Amino acid sequence: MTVLSLPALKPLRVVVVDDEPLAREDIMQLLADRSDVAVVATCANGTEALEAVRRLQPDVLLLDIRMPGLDGFSVVSKLGRRELPYVVFVTAFDRFAIDAFRVRALDYLLKPVQQHRLDEALDRAREQLEKRSDDWSSAIHAAANEQAQGGDAPAFLTELMVRVGTRDIVLKVDEIDWIQAETYYARLHIRGRSYLYRERMHVLESQLNPRHFARVHRSAIVNLDRVREIVHDRHGDHVVVLSTGARVKTSHQRWLEFRDIMKQRTRR
Repeated sequence: MTVLSLPALKPLRVVVVDDEPLAREDIMQLLADRSDVAVVATCANGTEALEAVRRLQPDVLLLDIRMPGLDGFSVVSKLGRRELPYVVFVTAFDRFAIDAFRVRALDYLLKPVQQHRLDEALDRAREQLEKRSDDWSSAIHAAANEQAQGGDAPAFLTELMVRVGTRDIVLKVDEIDWIQAETYYARLHIRGRSYLYRERMHVLESQLNPRHFARVHRSAIVNLDRVREIVHDRHGDHVVVLSTGARVKTSHQRWLEFRDIMKQRTRR
């Protein structure tokens, strides 16, 4: 009997991009278990990512979205369709998922990244490499360019109308300090007063500009422009203190995203 040896898989050439050193280390540890993956570069920002992709021509780009300077969408939009690898976004922000798939990303992984999800994305990349066409790269490039330039940008609320007794009052959204869930509705806190707004929290959240508002708890949204400090207690809990003196507790599930949002804002 003749035993035929199967040809070894050609390693997937991967570039890892994240402005957080610990996040890059986490990805590298997960990739270390894959013998069919070769990390050819790690990058700390979008400019480094562009240079690495153009010089090394990787198969896969594991790309953070929110970074100083060039964000992930801008990186993709600046790459020519023939130099564009498969893009897997890796981010702490679940609200970018729709935009990521709109630009035809291969996958979208939430931090902390799970090994099985990373494996799925890489396996999908290997499958697609065998049948990759120019149509795919053209589509992702065009869509990312539109996203980076603000095409189809959603219209966020600038004013709200609430009923107070027999009057309807118009409130400026940018004057809201924070928002609290109240049964099926939302309570708006503005300059020491509060108003009941007859809309569910998740619906209201989707209508607010994420550059200015962030959900820190299932029952709380804060105006980022009002954040004065964050208090950390010995139990691992985090409380957001607003300029009004209001104290809003974060949930463990929302803390990482909020922390990253504030890091990005304070780097500007």
